[in-house]
Amino acid sequence: MIEFEELRPSYSSFLEFVISGYNSEYINIYLGFLVILGTSVYIFQTRENIHIKLITWYFSLSFFTNFAYQMYHARIFDFIGIAISLVVILTLLVHKLEIRPFERTLIILTAVLLLHLLTLYLFGYFDKYDAADKMFLQRLVMVLRVFVLLFVILYFINFVKTEKHIDFIVSTFKYVGMAALFIMILQEVLFFAFGQSTVGLNYASGYIPVPRFASVAIEGGHFGRLLPTFLIYFLAQKRNTLKIGFPLLFLLGLSVTNISASLYGYLFFIIISIVITHLLICKIHRLKTFLIICGLIGLSICYYFYDYVLLFNEKVIGLLFESSDTYAEFSNRSACFILKSLSEFPLGIGFGVSDRFLPDGSYTDNGIYAIISQLSLLSFIFIFVFLYYWRFLLKSFLKNKRQLLNKCYAPHSLIMVLAMPFIFFFDIVWLYPGYILPFLILMTYINKLKENQRKLQISQITQAK
Repeated sequence: MIEFEELRPSYSSFLEFVISGYNSEYINIYLGFLVILGTSVYIFQTRENIHIKLITWYFSLSFFTNFAYQMYHARIFDFIGIAISLVVILTLLVHKLEIRPFERTLIILTAVLLLHLLTLYLFGYFDKYDAADKMFLQRLVMVLRVFVLLFVILYFINFVKTEKHIDFIVSTFKYVGMAALFIMILQEVLFFAFGQSTVGLNYASGYIPVPRFASVAIEGGHFGRLLPTFLIYFLAQKRNTLKIGFPLLFLLGLSVTNISASLYGYLFFIIISIVITHLLICKIHRLKTFLIICGLIGLSICYYFYDYVLLFNEKVIGLLFESSDTYAEFSNRSACFILKSLSEFPLGIGFGVSDRFLPDGSYTDNGIYAIISQLSLLSFIFIFVFLYYWRFLLKSFLKNKRQLLNKCYAPHSLIMVLAMPFIFFFDIVWLYPGYILPFLILMTYINKLKENQRKLQISQITQAK
């Protein structure tokens, strides 16, 4: 058992962080600002056009979610997303942007979210707990974030056209993610080697007496959710194959030292996706070595932290079947919670992403429970649309496998997309940019292939005439 005192942030925004003055315990946050500054300078001094720079800036800074990087509850990448939204609106006023069926569907679904929320508010659906205005504003902010993400997707689809563009975006994204990871690793070194505590040091889930390190995120679990989104892009591609490189193994080993049930679960889903890709899509070099090392890491964790693994199981699995007559006593992962919430609010409570579900403070952390409790019957429409386009991407990849395997980041994105339904089922990370990026990359590749095929058909018809 390791004895330590938690060191959680004493600030809730960038302004409070600045006002608090210099503190050696904030060294990880200062390094985060240094990475943000260095990333921004690097992006804007390149010769890429301004559109690609803004897109890259948005995705690359999505790792920085600590309160020190927030203002008015908006993260730094949210402000970049707002800037992108303004650019898209101005562009639509002057020029036409190409809006394909996929983007039209997103526009309709986003409008449905807003109409659903307005309907609940106007019919007094939030009045039960005398918190109508507060609940409406909280939900409205979440829906506006969906609009921002919609504009980012429109921007990406219209301006990311070439392999060079994608390479610049992904390369910057993954190396900034690695820098954020190494800030966390530095926290571990400072703590274990020198006994120095840094802000973000806290107990693992269930108050397990093992430290974990929040780094540039608010909590260790939050940062654990972000790691897989860039680790997968360290798979090196060569001659239509993927290769498990030792840098990836090194990063994987370091990342699992940050105790996080979310991280372990995500990595498990991604490992399954890697195996599926190996069996059905393309060969992955050193896969056996990779799986053996992952297995050894998993066995070591189970052996040395057996009691804590049982606590994890109780939190993630055991609490699913917990029941209670009151919301306050419900587990936020209880299966009974969703039945209770729908009986109380049969039309849902409005889309709120990971925001608390009810005005009395009760909420759920489980992804599938969250969307069903928030949208009720409408949730099945959103789930159907997601699965429809998920299937579309997989079918399109298999249909154009030969061409797509020659694309730099198509196989990597496919692995992430394969794992996505499981991740979205268990957790509420639907709007995090890192999980949207693989979908957009595959969609861009597929749109480009269709465009080339259409041009070829037109050319053949013209020659025949």
